[in-house]
Amino acid sequence: ASSVFQFLATIATLAVIVALGSTNPAAAEGVTSWDDLVAKADTFTSGSHDLTVTGNLTVGEQSKPLVVPAGAELTLKGKGSTVTGKNKTAVEVKSGGKLNLEGPDFTKTQFTVNGDLNFSDGSIHDSNPAGPVIFVDGGNFNMSGTADFSKNTAPETVTASSVTPQGVNVNKFAPITIHNGTATINGGTIKENKGSRLGGAIAIMGSEAKHASLDITGGEIASNKVEVRSNGYDGAIFGEYADVNISSGNIHDNFTEYGGALALFSGSLKMSGGTVLKNQNNMKYGGAAGAFNLSGVKAEISGGTFQGNTSSYLGGGAIKAYSTNLHVTGGNFISNKSTGANEWGQSAASGGAIYTNGGTLIINKGTFKENVVVKSGGAIYTNGGTVTINGGTFTGNTAED
Repeated sequence: ASSVFQFLATIATLAVIVALGSTNPAAAEGVTSWDDLVAKADTFTSGSHDLTVTGNLTVGEQSKPLVVPAGAELTLKGKGSTVTGKNKTAVEVKSGGKLNLEGPDFTKTQFTVNGDLNFSDGSIHDSNPAGPVIFVDGGNFNMSGTADFSKNTAPETVTASSVTPQGVNVNKFAPITIHNGTATINGGTIKENKGSRLGGAIAIMGSEAKHASLDITGGEIASNKVEVRSNGYDGAIFGEYADVNISSGNIHDNFTEYGGALALFSGSLKMSGGTVLKNQNNMKYGGAAGAFNLSGVKAEISGGTFQGNTSSYLGGGAIKAYSTNLHVTGGNFISNKSTGANEWGQSAASGGAIYTNGGTLIINKGTFKENVVVKSGGAIYTNGGTVTINGGTFTGNTAED
């Protein structure tokens, strides 16, 4: 009888575990305070765990951050729930740890990530800590689904002399900053963020010995900006010693002085799809490259569309490339413009679609249609370097001057 009783008790326990969907019964409990969430996470040393945020949580001045340790995977759920922080580090993911965000909305918070951060639902919005909102150092950032990262700021005035967390370069960060790691954007929205100088939304930086990487396979990156008096680079994405791959997604209406959508230095670019639309750098005091500003880059464009991008003063309606090897084997360059002058009325606006300064440009295929320039080169202008055109379609491009 005793054996039968023990057998039935074991079956009942297993049934409860299955119903909870976790080997940790506490994981099914709704979390109603930040300190409770932190305390529960502190008990996780390894394995997978789920916690559901319920209601509105506030991170107190004396509250500890939520820490995901090495070997543990934590999934945070709770669609419609909120977490409000104090614009300082609220979440830490240690190397070898993994955090999955699948529901809660975070505001006034900062994430430091040495492991993996997977962001597929909920939002991170209206945060302006003294540094990046998300800082990934040697780890991996993945964004997908309906995740929303919007209206976050990397404020230059707050970070004039120091930034947090430790390891951030005071002169090189954006709302999402990746150091020596990887980022994948295959869904979600990154919108209306503002960077201090380099990258209105994303800054991804590696080293000469080991490049960082960014893959864009979907999602929307829109209306981000860097707006400073001079030397603002990239309204959306800034990269240095980084390999950038774009196969899909919509990058549109981003704004800054150099490279409305992307500024990339000393790395590689491969673009096979996606839309780069209505980005601009027409700030009254100068600027170049309505969409992509490339320097010292090996670039291959085999697909995708650049349309309606605008450069002022220094040219390159869609792309301005310095000492770059640019190979175009496909894609569409339509109705891009290099038209405008700086605040003194000076204009060097050349290259309605592409402006190269040194390096090489090879075009084997692609469509260049109805691009417009004030100075020279309705479609293409080169200042030194070599240009080879083996194919492609050129129609309706105009040099107005």
